[in-house]
Amino acid sequence: MKKKLSAKARKKKNKHISARAAARERPTWKVERPNEAKTRAARKRKSVVQGSIRGADGTPRLGLTVRAFDRNIGKDDTLLGEATTDAQGNYRIAYAPGQLDGKAAADLVITVYQDKTPLQTSDVIFNAPPDVVRDFTIAVDKGPEFQWLLNRIKPLVHNKIGDAGFSETQIGFLPRRHKPLR
Repeated sequence: MKKKLSAKARKKKNKHISARAAARERPTWKVERPNEAKTRAARKRKSVVQGSIRGADGTPRLGLTVRAFDRNIGKDDTLLGEATTDAQGNYRIAYAPGQLDGKAAADLVITVYQDKTPLQTSDVIFNAPPDVVRDFTIAVDKGPEFQWLLNRIKPLVHNKIGDAGFSETQIGFLPRRHKPLR
C-alpha cells in the first residue's frame, strides 16, 4: 500500500522531478573546435624574443639596447619592446598579442643599438613563433669616425698626430688616399 504524501511533500517531489525532466529534455552541450582552447591560451600568453650579443672575439657585450619591432606594410613599424644587455650579453623582450594590431603573429625585426646608433638589424621573421631566440655578433665597434681614424693613423706618424694639428678633414682624407694597412 502506498503512503499518502502531504501537499507540501507532493509539491517538493514534483518540483524535483520536473527539474530532472527539463534537464533531460534540453541538454546543454559546449561545442569547442579542436584547437580553440590552444588558440585562446595563445592569445593570452605573452611572446618572448631573447638571445645574446657578442663581439667578434666572443666576449659578451654589456649595455647595448635591443628593440623588437612588428613590421607593417604601408605604415610605421610597431615597437613591441626594448631591453638592455646584461653582463653576459643576454637580452629578453616580452610583448603581448594585443600589440600586433589584430595580426595572429608578428613579422618580427630586431635591432641592436649603441647610444642610439643602430649596429645591426635582423632579417624579418615572418609570422614569428611565440618564442624566438636571435643571437647577434657585432663585428666592429662603432664609435665616432674621427676617433676611429685617429686611432688607425697614430701608429703611422709615430704618435705625433696630436701635436701636428691635423684637422678632421685632413684625417678623413688619408684613408681614401692611401692603401689600407694589413
